[in-house]
Amino acid sequence: MKQNPHTANAFLLFVKPSPSEAVEFYANVLAQRIIEELKEGASLDGLGEELLDKLFELRILALKHALTIQDIEELKEVSMVTVANPPLNILLEETWGYYQKIVQSCLKEAKQDSFEANLKTNLDNHTYTFQTLSLTAQLFPSFQKSFQWIKASLLYELGLIVVLLMHENKLKMDVLSVDSLRRFIRVEFEKFAAYTMLLGLWEPDEEDESQLIRNIEIVLSKLEVEYGYYQEMPIGDFLAIL
Repeated sequence: MKQNPHTANAFLLFVKPSPSEAVEFYANVLAQRIIEELKEGASLDGLGEELLDKLFELRILALKHALTIQDIEELKEVSMVTVANPPLNILLEETWGYYQKIVQSCLKEAKQDSFEANLKTNLDNHTYTFQTLSLTAQLFPSFQKSFQWIKASLLYELGLIVVLLMHENKLKMDVLSVDSLRRFIRVEFEKFAAYTMLLGLWEPDEEDESQLIRNIEIVLSKLEVEYGYYQEMPIGDFLAIL
């Protein structure tokens, strides 16, 4: 079973092995902040909202590095780490498997629209933060779906980083409720997957009747009611505004 030991790039979209020193340093600083906050009794929900800017910045750094060493490719198979809690391991294996499928689907869709070239250009001129995304979503309701999609993906990755820290014995499992960690990972992944479907970037297999997919479809139905009257702003238009 292949396992990636680096907090910096184990769970970030598009990121390949061998992170740069800058990415690894930033990731380690972020990991230490997560450990300290959880030891002091912070909830994952509160911590997630507090760290969104830093999680987004880490993603940008990782993407910049990935694009300097090779072109974006479909994610290669990377096995999820395990911890001493079978129910949590089952959830991790299931959500991570779908996560890789979703990313591969998004990359396939993106390649049809010169996404990689546009991404390189915009990352070179990168000045925006997660707060910029938040303000844009408030000013342009048509960007709200894309914003919430990005937010859910960052929070899901936060849950996975916590699991990785537990796997590496940097964070003990008694620091927070495993049930709360499972709920956090499940809820954020279901939102991420549902928003991906809402944006037309991924569809599960028709024959897939797993409980997780049923949960995602319930979330999707609620989102369709909520966003039914908005026409989504293309990501290219958003970048042009910046």
